[in-house]
Amino acid sequence: PKSTKEAYLTLVAMPTFWIMLGAIIMSNVSQFMTNSQLGVVLQAYDASTMQISGMISMFAIGVLVGRFACGLALDRLPAPFVAVLVMAIPPIGQFLIAADMHNPAVLAGAVLLLGLSYGGEGDLISYMVARSFGIEIFGTVMGLMVAAITLGSTGGAILLRLTLQQTGSYGTFLVVSGIIALIGSMLFLFLPKPEQSRITGVTDAKEQA
Repeated sequence: PKSTKEAYLTLVAMPTFWIMLGAIIMSNVSQFMTNSQLGVVLQAYDASTMQISGMISMFAIGVLVGRFACGLALDRLPAPFVAVLVMAIPPIGQFLIAADMHNPAVLAGAVLLLGLSYGGEGDLISYMVARSFGIEIFGTVMGLMVAAITLGSTGGAILLRLTLQQTGSYGTFLVVSGIIALIGSMLFLFLPKPEQSRITGVTDAKEQA
């Protein structure tokens, strides 16, 4: 195991770390809304209490499906492409809500998209950290990435307060945070390929045995 100083010195020299850190911060700007304000936002778009209850159930279903789907996708597709897909889904849901179509089915679909991404994100980030940085500094990197999620969410809370003060509605926040999240999701495409030893370590170990 590396010392804390060695771990941080290793990280600051890696473009992969900065790209992933920026992508996660930007992709989680709207997480504050998903975690604590979703019901209020839906109510602002004329959803009834009963409809909101059903939509929250859709969110929970989306989380469950998202976990399974993300795992299946990671076994079959390049991780950066899976990351783009997972992180780009919430902005689509946000844009649908902001469109204010006065259609409960559209709102339910938007909430389902938010749940799908929320379910896949946690497993995705831990997978990509292990794959890109190895196990020696996994705990250090994972801790920083969790902090990045919190930082993005905090920034989103500030953005929400500012936009509500200026406009009195959630529409601006949904659109602006959605655009930021889309840009953040695209950053995953710029991740360098992991070292070959990170990918084939298990195979190499079996061959040596």
